[in-house]
Amino acid sequence: MQPMNIRLDFIDIHYSCPVCGFDKLTEMPRDFAICPCCGTEFGNDDYDRSHEQLREEWLRAGAHWFNEYEPPSLEWNPALQLWKAGFTDPKITVANTSSYKASSENSDGSSWPFSTRLIAA
Repeated sequence: MQPMNIRLDFIDIHYSCPVCGFDKLTEMPRDFAICPCCGTEFGNDDYDRSHEQLREEWLRAGAHWFNEYEPPSLEWNPALQLWKAGFTDPKITVANTSSYKASSENSDGSSWPFSTRLIAA
């Protein structure tokens, strides 16, 4: 019986951000990797603040996508992302999560094809 050759280069491994729940990190959330969604730099930002504190800061700032060079998918919804990750909190109000606009700029100044507001109480 011949040994089997198994190719592992096609396996696409992703990690989840413990701050915002983004589940497509290409690196483990450590060693100065940066989440393209919330912008957390692991090993730096979470050195003196908890993931919960960083999440609250991201929410209070409007839960905007961080990486301007790597835009989110058209389906990206921060409220749904947080819910799927189990980061629901009764103090968080979700407003206008799928307000698609035909214009090239949203009311918040971003150029994404949607506008999302998450309000942390």
